[in-house]
Amino acid sequence: MSELDLPEQQYRRTNPPPVVPPDGRTGAPRKELDPDAVFKLARLGANNCEIADFFNVSEALIRKRYADVVRSGRTNMKIRLRQAQMREAMGGNVTMQIWLGKQLLNQSDQGERNADDNQPLPWSDD
Repeated sequence: MSELDLPEQQYRRTNPPPVVPPDGRTGAPRKELDPDAVFKLARLGANNCEIADFFNVSEALIRKRYADVVRSGRTNMKIRLRQAQMREAMGGNVTMQIWLGKQLLNQSDQGERNADDNQPLPWSDD
């Protein structure tokens, strides 16, 4: 009998059966975060890594289990920011009026342009 003809059971690693807790779940205990706190951090503009660091959890947990809460918080932040910008513009802040005009109304410093703007000027030798 050569080394390669060893009985099969010597090659097989035997693992004990996993211990299943009474609730039937395996793995690490599930971490539950306060959705309101996740929402507030997202509303302040914190990214997924910053939120994960705050709770001392992985970024993947935030991305997978709290994506809807984070998205809602960021949407809330954007709405509040737009409200503040509009308040400034309507209050007479000319810089904000110009910026919002460029962003929302497609206005520019060059004015309107059309296809004729790229044509050469007419020339006459007379």
